[in-house]
Amino acid sequence: MAGAGSFWTTGGAFTVSPDSDPFVVTPVNDNYVFSPASQDVTTNQASVLFQAYHKNAFTSGALANGTVTLTLAGADGQSFVVQTSSDLVQWAAVSTNHVDGSGLTQFQIGLTGGPQLFYRAVAAP
Repeated sequence: MAGAGSFWTTGGAFTVSPDSDPFVVTPVNDNYVFSPASQDVTTNQASVLFQAYHKNAFTSGALANGTVTLTLAGADGQSFVVQTSSDLVQWAAVSTNHVDGSGLTQFQIGLTGGPQLFYRAVAAP
C-alpha cells in the first residue's frame, strides 16, 4: 500500500490516512460517495475495492432478468424525482427516491420491447 496522501482512480479521488494500522480510506471531497463509505485497510493488503458514485448522476448496474438497477448518489436525506421521457421534451414522474445514510438510493427499471425512454432525476421540492 502506498503512503499517505490523495490518489485518483477512474472512480474518483480518495485519501489514505495511515495514522494507525489499519489505514482509513475515504473520499477526497463531497463530489463522490463511496460504497462502502470508508474502509479500513491493513498494511499487508495489495488493493482496496470500492465503488465510487458521482453525486447527482445516475450509475447503471448490469442488466439482469430484463431489469437494470440505477443508483443515484446524493446527500443524506436528499430526495429526487425520477422522470422519464420518450422525446426529451415531455417528462413524467416515475418515482420519488430518498437518499439514505449510505448516500445512495437505487431503483429498478424494467426493460421491455417498448419505445426508447430517457431518464433523469431532479431535486424534489
